[in-house]
Amino acid sequence: MIKLDSDSQPYAFNDATLDDATFSEYTGFGDDQLDFGGDQVDFASELAGARSFQLVLQNGNATIARVSLGAAMIPLPGTTQISEGLFIQPVGTGTGVIATGSPESYDFLKKFIERNPSRLVALKVLSDNELQLAQSLVVRHVSPFENLGSRQIPLASFTRESAFNVKMLTLKNLDLQLDNQTDISLAIPGNTTTTLTLYVGAILNNSKTLAARASLSKRSAAVQASKI
Repeated sequence: MIKLDSDSQPYAFNDATLDDATFSEYTGFGDDQLDFGGDQVDFASELAGARSFQLVLQNGNATIARVSLGAAMIPLPGTTQISEGLFIQPVGTGTGVIATGSPESYDFLKKFIERNPSRLVALKVLSDNELQLAQSLVVRHVSPFENLGSRQIPLASFTRESAFNVKMLTLKNLDLQLDNQTDISLAIPGNTTTTLTLYVGAILNNSKTLAARASLSKRSAAVQASKI
């Protein structure tokens, strides 16, 4: 059994950290509960082989739109959870805020991460407005039992002095999680189109776990005998 530590991660059920002494060499290799995808086999290789999902956000209003990524049960107050298509109505002469996901709809991704917590290991931000890079990601864990607070990740902290492109950057080694207990929000300036590319590493995939264990059970003589 994994030793539980109630003073670890800020989630609603605060009980899921690995004991340092027992798991100091844990890499995720061979853990059938984790889906790294492709040829990636552990946390050391997840960034190199991360799966990508592209999300285009078009803010046709003149005002800032504060939007919520992921599938948090309760988004940060003042934000709107993203949905495919028009998800913030037009203001004045504006055209509203539209989301377009690829290769599938963003609603599909949102339903997937509700059921399969996924690590966001990197995020590429490309915008037609340089003011976008002056914004911050706001990360907040939600709980029905207590206020867990929030933290900000300024996009500009990932820029380099030698960078010439002031409308694009990539946030690497984010170490964030997309799930129904984590809200990640971002402000999109008015009259701006911003493309976010989400790079997803390890996924806690129960469907894959069941298939792997069913396959493993076929080695059992008892299971083989039951099929005769």
